Amino acid sequence: MSVTAEDKVRLASSTEFQQFLADDPEMQTLEASQIDYDVEKSMLWETLGGTHRICGVEVSPITPAIWCFMWLTHNALCTGKAPVLQDVANAFYLLTHNLNEFHFDTFEEKARQFAESINLSKDDIVTAWEEMVDMVERMNSPLRMLPQAESASKRGEEPVFDTDWFLSVCSIAASEANVTMDEIACHYPLSAVYGLLVIRARKANPDSCISRHTPEYVGKRMLERTEELIEEFLNKDKKAS
Repeated sequence: MSVTAEDKVRLASSTEFQQFLADDPEMQTLEASQIDYDVEKSMLWETLGGTHRICGVEVSPITPAIWCFMWLTHNALCTGKAPVLQDVANAFYLLTHNLNEFHFDTFEEKARQFAESINLSKDDIVTAWEEMVDMVERMNSPLRMLPQAESASKRGEEPVFDTDWFLSVCSIAASEANVTMDEIACHYPLSAVYGLLVIRARKANPDSCISRHTPEYVGKRMLERTEELIEEFLNKDKKAS
């Protein structure tokens, strides 16, 4: 089908066509599969035992145990809600202490004391939270390789990271890595655990394409797919008229 200059001008200003592109499953999959080299470097660093620094404080990667504990204490990093000072203090404390060093009953008080001991300023709190949110984004990166079902947030539900979730992801990852569940739960970055879940999914679905692609490949294929969608959209438009 020949696409005229008039067609191109009309499509460029068509919100309906832009939505048509955005809703295309293949375009969504391509976008999610693109390698982000900075994210990959960070995940490799965590997997090799590396730590991070936030506001000058050395923090560990988020582990399954830490993430589950955060969710059980309603931390805004898990719920996506606007944070309060206690959320920042709690997250800092969890990322700098072993879980066996405290109990639920005394956790928040110890977290506040720790935040005071490292002299967090108001500016530090904002910066720290932004960096923690970035940590979570990187942590979730491997999951974008998996087929996307309707998310809990789209259904109006809060994601659940309870003990059932914790045992499920740890048992699968422990089997794939051939290590104990305790090792996975307390010492493996959750980004690496999610990577192991992707490996399990790839084994269970050998005919599917669960992988990352270079930006060059993604850009080329998205351009090809855009041309296919232009033709499809124009054909539908002509039939409708």
